[in-house]
Amino acid sequence: MTAWPCARSDIVSELRAAGFSPSVRTVAVATSSGLSLWTRATDDGPSGGVLE
Repeated sequence: MTAWPCARSDIVSELRAAGFSPSVRTVAVATSSGLSLWTRATDDGPSGGVLE
């Protein structure tokens, strides 16, 4: 398996998995240091934030 480093200024993590929700409004990215979720805005409200 190839490691894909995900760099931030203070953390370097290995990408573990990424994918979209069935509605294709949310993307999840799992690294060796955490899980992040991003939600696209809908017509009736603002987008969600990042869950870490």
